[in-house]
Amino acid sequence: MTGGSIGSGSALVNLGEALQPTDRTEEAVSTLTRAARLFRVCGADGYEARASHALGEVLLALGRAEEAVSAFSRTASLCHGLGDHGREGSTLLGLAAALEAADRPDEAAISCAQAATAFEQAGDAPAKGWALTDLALYCYWRAGPRRRCRRRMRRWSTTGVWSRTNPSCTRMSWRNP
Repeated sequence: MTGGSIGSGSALVNLGEALQPTDRTEEAVSTLTRAARLFRVCGADGYEARASHALGEVLLALGRAEEAVSAFSRTASLCHGLGDHGREGSTLLGLAAALEAADRPDEAAISCAQAATAFEQAGDAPAKGWALTDLALYCYWRAGPRRRCRRRMRRWSTTGVWSRTNPSCTRMSWRNP
């Protein structure tokens, strides 16, 4: 890994992020993809995570949900490996939005719960609250009335995704799937 490669990749990420709000979004996708690839080759996981997260945001804005899922999944994996739980939580919320856009609602809810866990590990109580709020709103709007929401939570708890008594899961409010 050379400083020049990192500097070039960082410049590409900055350019891609600057292109995002303009009408040159396809160029932003290309630029951010090149940056992520460069960082991957260099073994610079933290930098690659930044580029992949930005790529996921652009792809989601373009309505390319499945590609955004892939980018956010890669970023979450990198952040988890780096122990950067705050950025992992933010990425998991982006992944939840991409999964919802890809019409994969159960996976989106699980991603919200994982984000809350990551934020708890990071010691960020307000962000954990945001993740739980997203999850509660998602559950209400997606599943319908509260009765149906509770039924869905019971189904998730019996399939091992979440259980109030499972010590390996984060202890969260009833809103957790």
